[in-house]
Amino acid sequence: MDIYPKCHWIFLVLTVRDCAISDLRDTITAMNRGWHRLLNRKDWPAYGWIRAVEVTRGEDGSAHPHFHCLLMVPPSYFGKGYVPTSEWVRRWRESMRLDYDPVCDIQVIKPKIKDAAAVADGSAADLRAALRHAIAETAKYLVKASNLLAGGPEWLAQYIEQVHGTKIITSGGALRGILAKMEKEGGDLVHVDGDKEEGDSGEAWLAFYWHRPRRMYARKIRRS
Repeated sequence: MDIYPKCHWIFLVLTVRDCAISDLRDTITAMNRGWHRLLNRKDWPAYGWIRAVEVTRGEDGSAHPHFHCLLMVPPSYFGKGYVPTSEWVRRWRESMRLDYDPVCDIQVIKPKIKDAAAVADGSAADLRAALRHAIAETAKYLVKASNLLAGGPEWLAQYIEQVHGTKIITSGGALRGILAKMEKEGGDLVHVDGDKEEGDSGEAWLAFYWHRPRRMYARKIRRS
C-alpha cells in the first residue's frame, strides 16, 4: 500500500454458465485454470488482486459459480489503460476457452465520502482503512445462506462436499499475503498454517475445514 499510494480499486465479476451441483468442483477447477491464464496475459492490468469464489443456487437446482475480484490498478487504468466490460468479456472467454460470451461486470470502488479527503492524503492508516473497506465490499457477497438453504438438505450436502477444501479467497501480486496480515492484525479468524501445496503460484489463500475439537467450521489461510 505504501509503495502504491495512488492506485485505484475496481471490482470485477467473472462468470460462467450454470452447472449441475455434481459438477461444481470440476467447474471451479476449470475457472481457477482460466484465472491463471488471465493473470499470465501480457495485458493483465492490475498490480495486485484479491479473488473470492461465490456459488449461488439456480431455481432449477443448478449451481452458479463466479469470481468476485478486487483489483488494485494504476492511475493510468482510467486513461489509456482502461479496459471496458466488452474487453473483459473477450479476455475471460479466451482465458476460459469458452464457445460463448460469459457475463462480466466491472465497477469502481470508491471510499466513503467522509473518508475521501483522508484517503486522498495517502497516509498508511487511511490506506489500510480503504483496503479493509474494499475487501469487505468484496466479501459481503460470498455467503447467501438463504439461497443455499432453499435447495434443501440434499442440495446443501452436495454443495458442502463439492466446495470442501477449495480455495475460497486468494490474493496475489502486490497484495500477496495481505489476507494473512490483516487476519493477524484483526485477530478475528481461526488461523492454522498449512504446508505448501504442489502447483501453488505464490498466493495466500483461504479455505474452510471442520475443526473437530471446537465442533465448528474454521477458516484456514495458507501461504506458499
